[in-house]
Amino acid sequence: MFMAKKRQLPSSSKRRRNRRRKLDDEFLFLDPNDKSSLNKSELQESGDSDGSIPHKDDDSDSDAFDHETPDERRIRLAKEYIQKLESEHKPPTDGTESADDDDDDDDESDVDLVDDIIHARLQQDVLKKRGKHFRQIADEVKNEIGDVSLLKFETLRGHRLSVTCLILSVDQSVVYSGSKDGSIIEWDVKTCKKLHHFHCARKRENVEGHRDQVFALAVSSDGQYLASGGREHFVFLWDTKTRKLLYKFRGHRDSISALSFQHNASLLFSASLDRTVKLFNTDSKSYIDTLFGHESQITSMSVLLRDRVLTCGSDRTLRLYKIEAESQLVFRGAPQHRASLDCCASVTDERFLCGSQDGSLSLWNVNRKKAQFLVPNAHGGKWICSIAAQKFSDLFASGSSDGFVRLWKIESNTKFSEITAIPVCGFINSLQFSELGNRLYIGIGKEPRLGRWDRIGNARNCLKIIDLKKAQ
Repeated sequence: MFMAKKRQLPSSSKRRRNRRRKLDDEFLFLDPNDKSSLNKSELQESGDSDGSIPHKDDDSDSDAFDHETPDERRIRLAKEYIQKLESEHKPPTDGTESADDDDDDDDESDVDLVDDIIHARLQQDVLKKRGKHFRQIADEVKNEIGDVSLLKFETLRGHRLSVTCLILSVDQSVVYSGSKDGSIIEWDVKTCKKLHHFHCARKRENVEGHRDQVFALAVSSDGQYLASGGREHFVFLWDTKTRKLLYKFRGHRDSISALSFQHNASLLFSASLDRTVKLFNTDSKSYIDTLFGHESQITSMSVLLRDRVLTCGSDRTLRLYKIEAESQLVFRGAPQHRASLDCCASVTDERFLCGSQDGSLSLWNVNRKKAQFLVPNAHGGKWICSIAAQKFSDLFASGSSDGFVRLWKIESNTKFSEITAIPVCGFINSLQFSELGNRLYIGIGKEPRLGRWDRIGNARNCLKIIDLKKAQ
């Protein structure tokens, strides 16, 4: 009598090998030379304690990997990263061994659970690398804020004239503010005390620095450099540790309106009222290239992880420059926007926001030439002075001169709605969220950032820090 052969199930070790091979294949496409794929902040959000990949950096071990090909290095780093994730999520054991079938089944289920966790973690890293990991935090922030009268404010005063720009350090411990008085102040975020004052050199001897108004600040990804620019036609490069001026980049023919570093690279972008964007190398202290296209002044710029630069200007256009492809996409604000586009902010590599002097806010997608969604009179008819987007999330903030900073929620990636309004008096010339989105930094002035065509007398030239949670 012929009997069908019973199908043999793969052993637990074989299943683990198959699962490991699948995880390796999913993770290998991340470029090991691109640190943005596994940057510290992303790993910390995923639960990593130090946000690092366990690879050899010391001189003694580096020689063993000198002859690695890019593919071999990619495989090695992927396996090391997966091993670290395994050690973090390995189920606790009591040190005893058991031969019972039930215990074996439990061990196999634990292994499968760990593999599922690692699989989800790698998928999260992949989505972040692609710019598609979209966090839903607006509702959480709304619930945390509750009554805006209970919000905790910290006010940092030190500038004589309007604060025009601010930037957080990479480790979120320091915030820099620039002003129309030509000075830059370094503040301690925890104590809210002044750490250093980069004085204006106009009326001081033996002082290196700006001699006119400061309009833009940027900090490099490694925290080594601080870049500043303003009414002078130079881009100043500072050492954040010694606080000394390292170099002045020349080339612009008008005021510097915006600055930004490329993520995990030595490339510095500077936008100017001369209608151009220039590229500089901070390591070699050299000029690289100039990007043309705008027909009028460039007022704002935004750069995310990829080699793309988003700008907007008085010609009522947004332009997305693709650096490697040496091309650009043009998005025309007219007729939806009836005036100059004063500020822009990237949400992801596919979506971005824009504010106009006509008081309207708009949401854009790179696949459409017109705005996906527009809110007219978003600040009661006052023009939009600044926008800050919590990157790769549904939360952003806008500022004007109507006495409020407004928080918004992006809904279904096609529209947005206001979730709350925080009372702040003055021109909101600059906004930035903390990395976790639990704090909002506001640069306030009596006058708008780039001009003096209006003034709010009862406002204070200062920097405010707001905890976006209820006071305890």
